[in-house]
Amino acid sequence: GTSAFLEEPDLPTETAVNVNELRAFYDSIRCKPIPHLKLDCGALIHLEKPMLLADPYLTYPDENKTWKFVLQFHIRGLSVHADFRSEISKTQLIGWTWDLGKSLIKPMLRRVKPSILAQVGLTKQQIGSMTISEISAKLNSTAEGKKLRKALSLKTQDLTSKQLKTMSWELWREEVEPILNDPKRKILTQRKAPEPHEWLKYEGEIPAGAVGATAELEGQFLIMDEGTIEYGAQKSYYHEYFLHGKHLNGRFFVRRLATRPKWQVKQPFAWMTFRGKPMERPYTISKRAVDRSWMPPKGISAIPKEIRQQVPEEYQYWHKPNSKKVRDDLVEAMRNRQVSIKLQRGLRFAVKRVWHKGPEVVRGVPIVRYWIIIHDGKKVLDAW
Repeated sequence: GTSAFLEEPDLPTETAVNVNELRAFYDSIRCKPIPHLKLDCGALIHLEKPMLLADPYLTYPDENKTWKFVLQFHIRGLSVHADFRSEISKTQLIGWTWDLGKSLIKPMLRRVKPSILAQVGLTKQQIGSMTISEISAKLNSTAEGKKLRKALSLKTQDLTSKQLKTMSWELWREEVEPILNDPKRKILTQRKAPEPHEWLKYEGEIPAGAVGATAELEGQFLIMDEGTIEYGAQKSYYHEYFLHGKHLNGRFFVRRLATRPKWQVKQPFAWMTFRGKPMERPYTISKRAVDRSWMPPKGISAIPKEIRQQVPEEYQYWHKPNSKKVRDDLVEAMRNRQVSIKLQRGLRFAVKRVWHKGPEVVRGVPIVRYWIIIHDGKKVLDAW
């Protein structure tokens, strides 16, 4: 049969379609429905393979399977950033580039002789208290500083894998951990193109001139963390992930925001990664999702397994035909405390006596000091 087109000068961005009526229409004209994409210019493109247009970043992998992630430092000379990659299938990865680490300049300068540091107006004590930006500005302000910076960049090419890892972990503890542990901090982020599965385990050298290196300098990939990932809400401007790694644990989300001058980003919008607060609900079971009438696809919960297992059967919206109403009822029941959901691992405490310095005497009176430590079984959260 011939193709039939419903031509309108201005098509709405969203429309409600009665599937039964649409099927009856095509049956009446004895024509098979063929999906097309209408461009702004009015042209229609025949979609032989509509799935090719699907955005891999809006994918929800099977929630009954285990999916992995990796965080790698990508190093070129002194330059450092972090690449986050995660599985959406057993053949494909998605990923984000995080503006973390920034530079190996501080670890490298700590290994420079004091006499050479003095020539550029620096001391080892100053290096510890200065930011990477301040150190870079200091070096770039003099010819000797620029010369030292270039020499250190070339020196990274001679480092052994062990030396590079040692410096990378110094950088991680000093620059990265404070950001990852603070929900108030945000990470400038860029979306990566989908990549083959081989990148999930890649660690090693990239030859100069190849992708991932520069024309003169080799590139290096170091795995800084790896673990499993669960996918939360996935929207065109918002992506939520639940990570279970050694260093990356908990809820992280990436948002597309209007840029600000201090971010030094040329584009009008930028991606930013945030760490969720400990007691925040996953987006899907939040009041915000209810107010905006947002739902994940049918059969998808978009919440971690640990929370999914706590939801009473009558509120398991991902199994229900009227999923939105059931989800809304669940959120209301949680608000009214009719349903209790534990959002994070229970906290523990320990009391430790401080004795390594020996007895302490204040005004002739022996003093005993104790530390109260709050932890979750893996990580110390607070102490006083």
